[in-house]
Amino acid sequence: MSKPAICLFDGATGTLSHIESLLQQCGFDVWHIDNADIRRQLRDHPQTLCVIIDFPGSRGLTLLEMLRYQGIDLPAILIADQGEMLEHGRIAKASVLDILRRPFEPRELLSWIECIVVAQNSLTVARDKKAA
Repeated sequence: MSKPAICLFDGATGTLSHIESLLQQCGFDVWHIDNADIRRQLRDHPQTLCVIIDFPGSRGLTLLEMLRYQGIDLPAILIADQGEMLEHGRIAKASVLDILRRPFEPRELLSWIECIVVAQNSLTVARDKKAA
C-alpha cells in the first residue's frame, strides 16, 4: 500500500519547500500539481489526502476552482501572507478548510492534516460497514 500523499501548489514562489520537507519527515508522499492534466496527476497519486495551496495573488484559488469544476473535491488548505487581501466569497465557494497566515506553526498544518486523515478513515469505515 502506498503512503498517503499531499499535493502542493506552490504558485511559483518557492515558499513551500520547508513544508514539503516537514511533510516528508512525517511520512507523507508529497507531489506538486501543475495546470496540465490534473485528473491524470491525481490518478497517478490515488492516496492524495489534500491539496495545500500557496496563495500569491489568486493563481492558487483559480486552480482550486478548476479542481472543483472538474468534480475533484479534495480538502484544501490555503497559505497566505499576513495582510494579503483574500477573496472570501471565492474561498468559501471553493470549500477551503482553513487559511493559514504566514508565519504559522507547523503543528497547525499537521493538525489539519490529522483531521483530514481521521475524517477519511471514518468515511472508509462507514463505507465498509454499508457494503457488508
